[in-house]
Amino acid sequence: MSEAELALKIAYLERGREDELKARKYTHNMIEDIGSKVVALGHSAARFEENLRSHSVEDQETKASVLAMDNRLRTIERLVWIAVGGLIVVGGLVSIIGGSILKLLSK
Repeated sequence: MSEAELALKIAYLERGREDELKARKYTHNMIEDIGSKVVALGHSAARFEENLRSHSVEDQETKASVLAMDNRLRTIERLVWIAVGGLIVVGGLVSIIGGSILKLLSK
């Protein structure tokens, strides 16, 4: 092999080595980028999970509040029905007593 051929092969090998170094650097940068995106995704998932957990607690508290209000409304409804029944009984008694008084007065 001549000196020119050796110089050409050496230049070719050096160019290939530079290309390989560029490719490795590019790959390394891409791996770092992917790693940072995975970490960011992990943080986002943790925030999402925390939000779900806090909403779950809030939903349980809201459910308990709604159940308490429902119980109060049912109690009020029962009291209203008792009051309506009492008024009907009182009205019946008043009409019976009033009718008896009218019979006594009409004699």
